[in-house]
Order: sequence, then structure tokens, then C-alpha cells
Amino acid sequence: MRESAARLRALVDDVIEVARLDGAGEQVAAEQCELGALVRRSAAAGAAGADGVSVDVVRDVAVVTDPRRVERIVANLVSNALRHGAAPVTVEVDGGVVRVRDSGGGFPESLLSGGPQRFRSGCGEKGVGLGLGLTIAQGQAQVLGAGLRFGNPAGGGAEAVLDLRSAVTGD
Repeated sequence: MRESAARLRALVDDVIEVARLDGAGEQVAAEQCELGALVRRSAAAGAAGADGVSVDVVRDVAVVTDPRRVERIVANLVSNALRHGAAPVTVEVDGGVVRVRDSGGGFPESLLSGGPQRFRSGCGEKGVGLGLGLTIAQGQAQVLGAGLRFGNPAGGGAEAVLDLRSAVTGD
């Protein structure tokens, strides 16, 4: 019963967040932070104790951004990769670019062509999903003025690329 209540509470929180992102009133609370440390914390939150997630900081940089929003994006991407893809999940920080890649079957063509859509996850046989995690990640990236792309690399799996290069300081 508690688990069901927690899932319902998380779903309601996600729906409220999507509604807020639809509005024009979102404000960025920017501060300078080290992207590598921020991504490590975010990936750990998204993994929620699951094995099979690694973070590789190739080149760390300082960014001026809203850390809460970046944490939400990265945590959602990692969580989505574990839920709908397959481990191992790798998270790479290279300058102002963060790549989250899983070892699953890749993103559905509908997501690649039309972007994330709420209440349509396209997750097929891998379980149920409401499509809110990637929708929230995309909305948060837009609020930050960051790029977020989805693709299926030639070697397999799914890859999401968060581009925060415009927020890098002194690079």
C-alpha cells in the first residue's frame, strides 16, 4: 500500500511539474558549479541504488546554470535508461556536454522523429511508462536554454545528449 501511494505521489508531482513547464513563468536560479560533481550526484539519484551505472568525467568544467534543473534532467535520463533500456548505463561529462547511454534496444522511432510526448512512452514490451520523465527532461533543458538530443548510436542502445556548453565559464 505504501509503495502504491509513493508511486501515485511521484506521478502527481511529475504531472504538476509538466504543467509548470508548460507555463511561461519558470525562473532559472543560476549559480556556478562544477559539472562533474553535479552529474555524479544526479546520476546516483537517478540510479536510486541500482547497479550498472557509471560516470566518466573526461573533462570537467565550471558552468553557470540552475543545478536543481540539471539534476532533474540527468536523474530522469539515467532512470529512463535503466527502466526502458538496459544496463550498463554510462554517463559521460566532456566539457559542457553530458551523454547518457544505455545498452538496450534504443529509442522508438516516434520519439526520435517527434521528441518526447507526455503519456506516450513507446516503451513497448519493456514495461509501462507515461512518457513524463523525458518530457520533463526536455522541458527543463528548454528552460535552461540547453540542448537535449535523443539518438540511437550505431553500436546499439539509446543515447541522450545534454548540451550545456553555453553555460560553461572560462573554457
